[in-house]
Amino acid sequence: MVNMDADQILKEIEGYGCVSFDVFDTLLLRPYVNPDDLFRHMELHFRRKGFADERIRAERTSRSKIYKEVTLDEIYGEIDDKFKDLKDHELMFERQVLLPNPEMKAVFDEVKKSGKRILLLSDMYLPSAFLSEVLGKNGFEGYERLYVSCEHRKSKHSGELFSLALKELGIGLGETVHIGDGDVSDVKMPSKMGIKALKYPKVVDRYFSEHKREYRYYRRKKSLGRSVTVAVDALHHLNALKDNFWYELGYRYGGPVNSAFATFIERTAEKDGVL
Repeated sequence: MVNMDADQILKEIEGYGCVSFDVFDTLLLRPYVNPDDLFRHMELHFRRKGFADERIRAERTSRSKIYKEVTLDEIYGEIDDKFKDLKDHELMFERQVLLPNPEMKAVFDEVKKSGKRILLLSDMYLPSAFLSEVLGKNGFEGYERLYVSCEHRKSKHSGELFSLALKELGIGLGETVHIGDGDVSDVKMPSKMGIKALKYPKVVDRYFSEHKREYRYYRRKKSLGRSVTVAVDALHHLNALKDNFWYELGYRYGGPVNSAFATFIERTAEKDGVL
């Protein structure tokens, strides 16, 4: 297992003919500390109380019945009828919030420029057609194949998705290097199979290790608001103008202060019957 940043990854992949990338938390990022906060965001946005917990329960139930990777349709097949209409809205939310990771976009572009074969592998319930669309929208194009666990009923976590991809494309284990954030699915399993694995730590985990105050702020109350505030700041630090004190001050504190003041005005107006 090798745990490294983008610059180190570029040095390590020299000599390999094929580079395999994880998708979520590697190429694409969500503006939340916890992925489940997407559901809490939807619940708040659509004013559908109870949706987040029900969505989490439905996925857990579908996985317990199928014992394999599940699709979004199968998850919504288990959800309470009053929430079934939110399936398309979930795709809409994912499409809107997913962002390219600038560090890994630079690695991806360099790999493509070098002429190496590129594979994308994801343990995910979202369909490959949807992921291809979002990846393309965010500048990830020119890869050979995208393998999604729910469509093959095989996962990176078990090693079966790696085996399937390399066998179908005629690529040897020793020719391949895989990059991702998961300790088991992206590092331990491919390493065990003979694939060189490079761990790219989650952006928010790196952020918390360097920003103890923000970590304590989030841990005190794991709310949706704090999740978004911290995650957006973590994403910002990937491209931060580190030597510009006033820019950083305005970005990190001006927005939250204005937001808090706007919320205060709104609640006051509601209380006074203005709204």
